[in-house]
Amino acid sequence: MHVGVPDRDLGVEVLVRLRPWLATLLAMSGNSPIVGGSDTGWHSSRYRSLLHWPTFRPPEAWAGAAGYDRTVRSLIASGAADDVGSVYFLARLSPRYPTIEVRVADTGLTAEDTLLVAAVVRALVATAIDDARQGRLIEEMPGSQVSAGLLSAAHRGLSTPVTGGLGRPGGPLARLRATILPAMERLGDVEEITSGLERLSRTGTGADRQRRLWTRATSPSAFAASLTDAAVPLAPAG
Repeated sequence: MHVGVPDRDLGVEVLVRLRPWLATLLAMSGNSPIVGGSDTGWHSSRYRSLLHWPTFRPPEAWAGAAGYDRTVRSLIASGAADDVGSVYFLARLSPRYPTIEVRVADTGLTAEDTLLVAAVVRALVATAIDDARQGRLIEEMPGSQVSAGLLSAAHRGLSTPVTGGLGRPGGPLARLRATILPAMERLGDVEEITSGLERLSRTGTGADRQRRLWTRATSPSAFAASLTDAAVPLAPAG
């Protein structure tokens, strides 16, 4: 997901400010529990698989674009990446566009799932830009804590202690909504995000819904058919 930023130094500061929210975004978007005809036990097995890629990691707490660029050059020089485009930070400066590129989310089961995460990301970036311009302190979080939160979110989805559950008062998802509310209002996304979070609370993530379909399916082909219908529902006959 791409969100425009005015300059690269500000973009790097936004990346740093996004670090505490990456696990929440992953937990919301988990959608790869079934692999090779069996339940992996993970909400986002895709995240676990991509950890083998040497640059698939959270952004660091860089002080500016110069620090970001030094890290990218070092990864290329060491052979961990072929070029700038193959440095796959979970949130990065786009190598092609004047944007922040947030890559942590799993693939959405439905268009509505994807739109919800995109709207939340846009509001988070807008909030981070506002906070940077107002000089608000960055929430410090060690890299080990960021990585542990992401692994927990990939494994347990919205039930992880990182998110605290959608209905828990004062939990991180409630805190997320409160944090981005001014940006939501300014961007006109209050209804979209609020209804999306309520829908997520009722129906669960893509991984939750896939597991329900999996338990009801009589065969792998029946599961694939039901999954297709869930992702792209058939239009009613006219």
